[in-house]
Formats: sequence, C-alpha cells, structure tokens
Amino acid sequence: ANDSIAALDAKSNAVYFSYLDVMTVYYPAVVAFVIAGIILAVLGGWIILNPQILIMVIPVVMGVIVAVHGVHNLLQALELFKNEYSKWWVALLLGAVTVGLGVLLIFNPFEAVNTVIMLIGIFLIYDGISDLWIISRVSKTAREIRETVEALDVTDKSE
Repeated sequence: ANDSIAALDAKSNAVYFSYLDVMTVYYPAVVAFVIAGIILAVLGGWIILNPQILIMVIPVVMGVIVAVHGVHNLLQALELFKNEYSKWWVALLLGAVTVGLGVLLIFNPFEAVNTVIMLIGIFLIYDGISDLWIISRVSKTAREIRETVEALDVTDKSE
C-alpha cells in the first residue's frame, strides 16, 4: 500500500512540475489569451449597450475595404495603360467609381445604412410581385393543361 501511495505521490509531483514547466514556457501566450478574453468580453458588452454604433461602424469598415480595392483597380488601370491596352480607361473609370463609393460609405455611414434598408425593401417588393406573377402563370398553365386533358378525356369517352 505504501508503494502505491509513493507511486501516486511521484506521479502527482511529476504532473505538477510538468504543469509548472508548461506554464513557464507558455506564460506569455496564456497572459495574451487572458487579455484577449477580457477585451472581447468588454467589447461584447459595449456592443450590447451601444448597437447603433456598430451599425455605423459596419459601413465605414466596408467603405475602407471598397476604397482600398478601388485604389488597387486604379493601379491595375495604369498597368493596362502602360501595356497599351485600348480600353484601359474603362478600368480607370470603374476604379474611380469604386473609390468614390468607398469614400461615400466612410463619410456617410448613416445614409449608407438607410440606403441598404431601402434596397432591402425594394428587393422584398420585387420578390413579392415576381412571386405573384409566377404563381399566376403557373395557375394559368395548370388550368389550360387541365382543360386540355378534360377535353381529350371527353373525346375519348364519346368514341
């Protein structure tokens, strides 16, 4: 029994010291994860308390991404110009419009959100109207097929 207790004590000491070795080696990573966890928890609480700010931040972030992409398009247009591509100006125009839209998102995020909401409304109206039209066409076609089948059925019975 004493041998079992000694073996268990040796194993627990080995596990404890191995844990200490790991903590010593990985301590900076553990601290970084703890700090990141605290920052994320605070950020999450702040977003819950101030959702309107997040709604405004999204268009700004998207604007930065779009503007940077537009600048990249402008650089590509210059490459097309250097390589004497005849329609290089189309890429330049598209790049300039892309930069402009990105800047618009950055400096007018509330209007961007309102526009997106209006577009969603327009899409829903379109979806509803197109569904009504498609259903009316399917119903009409089904009625015409049914009438044709009934007419053929009456012809077959009379023969």
